[in-house]
Amino acid sequence: MKKQKFEVETKFTFTGKFFVKAESREDAERMVRHSCGLVLGGNIHSNLNDEDVDWDFNMHPEQNIIKEDDRETIEVLQHTIAYSYREWDGEPDECDIEHLEKMIKEGYNQGELNTGQEEHSGWWEIKK
Repeated sequence: MKKQKFEVETKFTFTGKFFVKAESREDAERMVRHSCGLVLGGNIHSNLNDEDVDWDFNMHPEQNIIKEDDRETIEVLQHTIAYSYREWDGEPDECDIEHLEKMIKEGYNQGELNTGQEEHSGWWEIKK
């Protein structure tokens, strides 16, 4: 039997925390969003001063195979958003929608769906 090539959409999620010295929670979140990151094959990095930031991340990611039929869609800011939750079958609530609107307005087209509600954590992306 001849082998075929299959596309398997996969998501690796590294979960951890950044500890940031900032004037407010919002400022700390902005600093992490714009100044901290991770590149596959590289290290966690930040362009903040070493005395202002530290981190604690699991070095082994969670792996999820994303099946096309597992993803729901909603309309947010004139975009069709595909999303999937890790451990919840519900629909996005007001807090999730606000998070998506904020991320889209900041120029993101995909990302972690994480509003602080553990059961609502997942992944989202603008469908093309």
